[in-house]
Amino acid sequence: MDIQEQPVSVSSTKPGKRTLLIGSGVAVAVLIFAAAAFIRIDGFSMIDRIWASFELRNIQVAERNYTSVSPNRFGVLALSPIKLGSLSGVLSDYAQAKGVKVGIVNNEVVLLGSDQGALTGSGSAKASLAVSPDGSLIAYAAQTSGAQTFDPVLSTWTVRILNRETGLDAELGAGFGPQFFTHEGVPYLMFTTPEGIQVVDTSTEEYRAFTTPFDFDDRIEFAARVAPDGSHVAMRDSVTKQFSLYEVYRVAANLPLGVNPTEADLVGLLDIAFANGSVYGVDSYDGGIDGGVAVLRIDPKSTEEGKLIYLFPASSDYRLIQ
Repeated sequence: MDIQEQPVSVSSTKPGKRTLLIGSGVAVAVLIFAAAAFIRIDGFSMIDRIWASFELRNIQVAERNYTSVSPNRFGVLALSPIKLGSLSGVLSDYAQAKGVKVGIVNNEVVLLGSDQGALTGSGSAKASLAVSPDGSLIAYAAQTSGAQTFDPVLSTWTVRILNRETGLDAELGAGFGPQFFTHEGVPYLMFTTPEGIQVVDTSTEEYRAFTTPFDFDDRIEFAARVAPDGSHVAMRDSVTKQFSLYEVYRVAANLPLGVNPTEADLVGLLDIAFANGSVYGVDSYDGGIDGGVAVLRIDPKSTEEGKLIYLFPASSDYRLIQ
């Protein structure tokens, strides 16, 4: 009986050569890391820019106006335009959540992407888009009079909420700046009215609501901002025009919004947004870059000034989009 030996599998890479390859790979990685630490972009190292672009991934930025908008992401090298595909008109606002992208094109709310199509049909001017965290609801503000031009007065706008599944487009009342948030498991919508802040329970289509009185001087520039978890609200004072941050201790659709002022420093910010448990603000910047815009991170629990985390050259003011 013949016994045939089976061939033994032997690695083609000798131990010494394998060690050399690993060592070369580590050396290359160290060189790349060192280069990233020394390469400067708008005053920041490449490492800082990579981290900042990741930190700001859920926030977009655009020039500060409501008649046309070109949304951008915070890229590593510079602002990166968001690809929206072909549009049959002027894009005047943009929002996204859960993969759902919507825009206002020619005064109509439009679902962007492969299923692009108008979701409204009134023809009146629209602005201030927001998409619920699960992508099922879209909120926006429309001109009450049916006018097709933008008006900075709060009382000339009506906030509406559109259910993508049922097609119901409900009117919630006069106001501007709708924003979705979830507090203690309950989904809400908050917007600014001429009388104060209205909080709407969106868990059912009854849309129960309560308005807490605040003075916003009937101007949309004073529209409040809310954190995604409802933990904080930021409001701009109608006299100083500066943002102040408030900690929220009670949210309900049948009781006043419970807030306490914090000592967080938001002075000088042109616009703010909430993400990652922090407040992010944009401000003009003149530290060596003419007409630049700075992005600051503010700790809601601290009284210290915001930390500069991103900078880009610009010739106009910018606002944040979520």
